[in-house]
Amino acid sequence: MQHRLFLSTLLLAALDVAAHAGCTPSENATDANTPPPPRGQPEIIGGGTVPRGDDLFMAGVRKSSWGLSICGAALIAPTYVLTAGHCVDDSINYVAVGTRYNIGGLDGERIRIKRKIMHPEYVELFDTPFNDWAILELETPSTIKPIRVSFDDSPVGTVGTVRGWGRIMNGVLGPPSLVLKQVDVKIWDNDKCNTAIQAASKGTYPHIRSSNVCAGGVKGEDTCQGDSGGPLTISQNGEDVVVGVVSWGYECGLANTPGVYARLSTAKAFISPFLV
Repeated sequence: MQHRLFLSTLLLAALDVAAHAGCTPSENATDANTPPPPRGQPEIIGGGTVPRGDDLFMAGVRKSSWGLSICGAALIAPTYVLTAGHCVDDSINYVAVGTRYNIGGLDGERIRIKRKIMHPEYVELFDTPFNDWAILELETPSTIKPIRVSFDDSPVGTVGTVRGWGRIMNGVLGPPSLVLKQVDVKIWDNDKCNTAIQAASKGTYPHIRSSNVCAGGVKGEDTCQGDSGGPLTISQNGEDVVVGVVSWGYECGLANTPGVYARLSTAKAFISPFLV
C-alpha cells in the first residue's frame, strides 16, 4: 500500500546526517541568517513555496531539535500542537514552530515535547490510521500566534490549503522539500471519495469513515509521504482555520483520487480541552 506516512528509513537517515553536518543548533538565530535551500529542491506535489514569514503556526515534528521534520503539525495553543496520531512514537522529542525549513535550527522555535496525547480511539486497520489525531504538549510556551481550530464541517467544494515538507512524487525514493510548500485542494463528498478510493485501490483500502474528510483529486496537486500531521485549513472570515489533519491516501497526485484527512468536527471533545 502507498500510504502517506513516514519517509523511508534510509532517506530519513541520510537527511538527518546532512542536517547534523550542515547546521549549527542555534535556538535564537533569526530567519535572516538562514541560507537559501539548494537549487532544484522539489515542491509539495503541484504546490508553491510558502512566502517567508507566512503561516508561522506551521510546525515540524522532529527527533532532535535541529534534525529533519518527519511530520507536520499546527500550533493550536501556546503549549499545544495538533498532529496525526500515526506520527507519534517514542522517537519524537521536539517540535519546530514557525520554521520555513525542514531541517536546521536557524529560524523559528524548537521546543522539547513534554507529553504525547493520543486520541483514545486511534486505530490502524490494514496499516491505515483512523481517528488519527494527537496532541503534543510543549515544555515551554511558544511566542508564535496559534492558528484557530474550527469544528464546523466545511461544505463540499470548499477550497482548502495544505502545507508541508513532504515528497513531490510517488514512490519510496521521492525526496522531501527543504522549504515549506503549500497547495490548494477542494473538499469532496465522503461517499464520492470512498468510491474513488475503492476504484483506485481496487477495493484493497478501508472505507472512508465519518471521521475522515477528503480533499484534492486534481492530477499533480496533492500531499504526499512526509506531509502527514500537517493542517488542512480553510479561510473563515478572512482568517485561516484548521478543519483537518493530513492522514493518508492512495498514492500521491493521482487524478480523481483525493487525499484523506482526519476531520476535526468529529474530534471536538478530544481537542477542545487543549485550546487554552
